[in-house]
Amino acid sequence: MYRSLLLLLCMFSMYANAQTVGLFYNNPGAESGYVLFAPGQSDTTYLIDKCGKRVHQWTGSYHPGLAVYLLEDGNLLRCSKPTNNQFMAGGQGGLLEILDWNSNKLWSYEISDNNQCQHHDAIQLPNGNILAIVWESHTKIDAMANGRVTMGSEMWSEKLIEIQPIGTDSGVIVWQWRAWDHLVQDADSTKPNYGVIADHPELLDINMGVLNSTTSDWLHFNSLDYNAELDQIMVSSHEVSEVYIIDHSTTMEEAASHAGGNSGRGGDLLYRWGNPQNYDRGTADDQKFFEQHNLHWISSTGRTLLFNNGVGRPGDDFSTVETFVIPAMVGNNYPLETDSAYGPKMQDWIYADDPPLSLFSIVQGGAQRLPNGNILYCNGTSGEFVEIDSLGNKLWKYISPVDKNQILAQGAQTFLNDCFRATYLPSYYQGFAGQVLAPGVPLEQNPTPYDCENFPTGIAVHESSSQQPVIYPNPFNGQFAVYFPTRLNNAILKIHDAAGKLLYEEALTDVPAASTREFALKAIPGIIIVTVLDASGNNAFRTIAVAQ
Repeated sequence: MYRSLLLLLCMFSMYANAQTVGLFYNNPGAESGYVLFAPGQSDTTYLIDKCGKRVHQWTGSYHPGLAVYLLEDGNLLRCSKPTNNQFMAGGQGGLLEILDWNSNKLWSYEISDNNQCQHHDAIQLPNGNILAIVWESHTKIDAMANGRVTMGSEMWSEKLIEIQPIGTDSGVIVWQWRAWDHLVQDADSTKPNYGVIADHPELLDINMGVLNSTTSDWLHFNSLDYNAELDQIMVSSHEVSEVYIIDHSTTMEEAASHAGGNSGRGGDLLYRWGNPQNYDRGTADDQKFFEQHNLHWISSTGRTLLFNNGVGRPGDDFSTVETFVIPAMVGNNYPLETDSAYGPKMQDWIYADDPPLSLFSIVQGGAQRLPNGNILYCNGTSGEFVEIDSLGNKLWKYISPVDKNQILAQGAQTFLNDCFRATYLPSYYQGFAGQVLAPGVPLEQNPTPYDCENFPTGIAVHESSSQQPVIYPNPFNGQFAVYFPTRLNNAILKIHDAAGKLLYEEALTDVPAASTREFALKAIPGIIIVTVLDASGNNAFRTIAVAQ
């Protein structure tokens, strides 16, 4: 009996001392910088470095609802979750807030009542306005009048609203798009929106998706992205496993119609992908998304990145990180052949864990491409952040120790440390200007001592002893940086295209060793040649980078 108890105590001690949270590893090849995250059960937003040390935090009055962004002016845009007993579903928010670096409220805007509620995501547009996802409730009578067949007592549709902030607690809605204005159905020929679903891929079939007495959430948008070059918005629909692109160049009136804007199609869908069953141009075998999150453009060529949760995937449920390439526009619209689904046929890159079942987030989650080409993904339900390279090698791993609005001690088991996303920020991010980013101690209590090397500021991978400058990211899109390991004085940097045309030239005067310089070029797909000439006009450094 005594020996059995002693064995149990030893096993418990070993289990309790095992690492459960915080930094697990930071291997060579991982991108240096910082990670921003808002634990789902906490009122606090955290910024850590890649060694898992607390660098900064913002304290609010509510749990997140859900997204959080550090803006380029150094302020924090946070979706918050005050109480709303009408819209009780995952992702509920209701309050948009902008906080300064010291957590002082600069602006807030509430979208939360019995008829509507902000949820999941809100982003700042280049003009400073805020674009948010909002549920809007429709009665059963309203839904059935628009052709819905099966449902419970109400139906939540989606709208996007663009808010121009005014003062500290108000704003003006300057643009709006409503899914309810772009419906089609083939169940009731007496209704004005009756039509053949396959003939109208630009519209949303009001009868797709499952609604019943316990589920009112029809589309469940969960992420937003904005393409300034195209003036288009991308939204991700969790419930019907599909992505939509919408024309933002419309007026508010045009967005409610089928004409106007750059596309000439008003607020109708410009593009959709992931589940062509939804518009009767595919079968279950053609479905690619399974309750995905965090869809967004990552290149000017149309490449899009997402976290595919894999709920209901054929066979076993497991999550993957994926990219696919949206076809180039023809004129002002995306190509679609008669009786065919929108392309492409397949994703162009898929990462699955080894074994695949070891990565699964039933809700939440996200993925982000880093400057060096690595991917940072967030396993939402487990609060786990992992950085992988293009071959799927794991380079950095961190598990949030924030659980039920408290910070756990190392070795404690996590239960509610979920996190919507984790966002990487480079050390040269504009929002850090003027701030002291001094690493503190690890977030977790009683942290296990460990060694961690933060690679040179702004350097993607710089392990070798080479004295040659390093360009990153490579390939790049518009902006890149050069790391100079040795001091340069009276040098000249020149950039040419593959044909020898001079694109950029700058004199480099007294550049310190181990310093980084940033450069910007308009996106010009192809090869560029970067040359540094020393004081005598000789080539001190020459390399090739890819502009995409």
